[in-house]
Amino acid sequence: MTMFNRLIPITLIFLFSQCENSITTEEEKIESSSIEEIQSPIQIIASFTTDTNEHYRGLEVHDNVAVIGGSLGNVMVYDFGKQELRTFFNADGINLRDIDAIADGSHTALGITAPAQILFRAMPSDSFVVVYEGQDSLMFLDGIDYWNDQYGIAFGDPLDGYPLVLYNELYDKKWHRASKKGFPIEASNYAGFAASGTSIKCLEEDVVIIGLGNETAKILRSENRGNNWSLIDVPFHKEPNGTGIYSLAFKNSLNGVAVGGHWQNVKCDSSKVYTVDGGLTWHLSSGIQEYRSCVAYFKEDIYVSTGTTGTDISYDGGKSWTLLDTLGYNAIAFREDGIGIGVGNFGKIDIIKLAENH
Repeated sequence: MTMFNRLIPITLIFLFSQCENSITTEEEKIESSSIEEIQSPIQIIASFTTDTNEHYRGLEVHDNVAVIGGSLGNVMVYDFGKQELRTFFNADGINLRDIDAIADGSHTALGITAPAQILFRAMPSDSFVVVYEGQDSLMFLDGIDYWNDQYGIAFGDPLDGYPLVLYNELYDKKWHRASKKGFPIEASNYAGFAASGTSIKCLEEDVVIIGLGNETAKILRSENRGNNWSLIDVPFHKEPNGTGIYSLAFKNSLNGVAVGGHWQNVKCDSSKVYTVDGGLTWHLSSGIQEYRSCVAYFKEDIYVSTGTTGTDISYDGGKSWTLLDTLGYNAIAFREDGIGIGVGNFGKIDIIKLAENH
């Protein structure tokens, strides 16, 4: 597999350069540190550190803001226009793993703290309310996504002998569990990963794709909005307890990328695959193969993936990958203009930009 003949040099550039631009929240200040700009694939000009006990994994970029969910229940908002980071809401210590924006600026958040919860913030409210709470302490939710900003679907690890999939319809705040009869029996042998809340993706024509794993990776796919499912093989290596798909990103309804691997064995021989038929078949990518917790689509055929050991880039729709830098994040996302954000452990939030040089 070959890359495009035209490779665009890309660097990640942070937006701020002055320590004095510390960010004031409702009750505290979030420290902003600056580092002298260096010539490297990832140029750190400034990064924000909040509570070092909080690990950020939930991330959604839309319009002119980024919404971030943390392990202590803090929901942070970064305003790209005002260049301001602030604490928006605290969900009483709920470990938040996924944040999704839906129509009119409302948001859904997913919490993994037992019992598992789905929270909803309607515009113009400044607070989230619990709209679903699991009745079983063993329930673990991994991700949530929407079709057309209206119809939601969430999933978690198998419970009571079959996959856990929840759905709602058109702002109905009541979530319902999908019937057991719609799943293949073998699907109950695989679980999901909440490393970045991006292992579920709703596509056009009522298609939804979920990344799973166990001793190897699988894709759970539905063409009728979660009523019936098929289990699809993925060309990952086999390794006990933890190998699988951790994140999905799609350019359109046909072309997409999945990344993952094994979070404990980061130096694996397969962690990235791509599809050109809407997830019906998957092909192993070439290039760097190490554990990655998140992949994001940028534009054209450019994707960026990140994880424990670094951040990679693909210019050819996921067919091949090269290492950008050994600096990595739990989750990463971009606006259309190339400005984005990376979030990680110990309160780390970085504002970044993909800069093209022809």
